[in-house]
Amino acid sequence: MNNKILVSLLSAALISAASLLSANEQIDADTAGSTDGAMITTAMDPTKDFSLIDAFEQEVETGFPPCTEEQWQSKSPATQQRCQLVKWAQEEFEDYPHCARFFIEPGPQGKVGDLGKMIAKSIGEDIRKNREASVFMQDYAEDFDRPNMCPGFKNFTPDMKVAFYTWIYELTAFAESSCNADVEPNTDNDVPNGPAVCMYQLEKAVALRS
Repeated sequence: MNNKILVSLLSAALISAASLLSANEQIDADTAGSTDGAMITTAMDPTKDFSLIDAFEQEVETGFPPCTEEQWQSKSPATQQRCQLVKWAQEEFEDYPHCARFFIEPGPQGKVGDLGKMIAKSIGEDIRKNREASVFMQDYAEDFDRPNMCPGFKNFTPDMKVAFYTWIYELTAFAESSCNADVEPNTDNDVPNGPAVCMYQLEKAVALRS
């Protein structure tokens, strides 16, 4: 397995665990003091808090500055999670410069690369429009809900799912073309429905794409 993909999968597992902890603690806080034993409503469920999309998109537009020492020392799981994600995305920017357009530029501004920004906005718009029916909001339990995959995915908040799928697009581009938007068409005989073109090595004939 490619080292970058292996490291990224390990990072996803860590993010999943952090998201699971964050969601569970949020639910505990929401239900603290309740004596009627009522079921948690959708409005109290952080995994369906679609207002988080707006705040996340604002940060995508303005940037993700590195966390302060105070933020790193915070006991809030959500704050810790954000700090870890920003740090990881800035490290990826430096470790994989050919894919930097998907990540966060190191420095005080934390500027998001143009491709990461475009994809995050598109996914956010789909979730905002279709809410729970969005393909990006589905749990896909058979694929993700495994100990060695991403067992915390079902507990991701909507904004975390935007971040997750933005990374998936980057990872796919890395595997297909090393994130090279100007890659030469692949005309090898073993390419199904070839030639394969662009960063994602798609069929040149749009009608053949599924």
